[in-house]
Amino acid sequence: MHDEPATPYGYQGDARPEQTEVVIRRAHIGRASNDIGSARQPDGSYEAIISEYDLHRHGPAWLTRLSQSYGHAAAQRYAVDHGYDVATDEIQQDGTRRLTLRRTN
Repeated sequence: MHDEPATPYGYQGDARPEQTEVVIRRAHIGRASNDIGSARQPDGSYEAIISEYDLHRHGPAWLTRLSQSYGHAAAQRYAVDHGYDVATDEIQQDGTRRLTLRRTN
């Protein structure tokens, strides 16, 4: 995540017109892809910036998995930063993830 909006780049290395606070560089996606970004909206939410070309691989289902992974990582980071240990980390039958935290102090 960037403090200031950053420029995502296209598959040819060209600067895209959008500015995004979160950028997944194409080196991590695939060399024929464009960078994928998320731009902060006035209400504090983020809107995914994905080229039409990349939507076939990185559409709604992929965004859902990305959001879930980010939420899990953010929860773990919050726990550590606030004096908790992760007691359990389980994936439920319906695919949801359940973290149980324990205060270390």
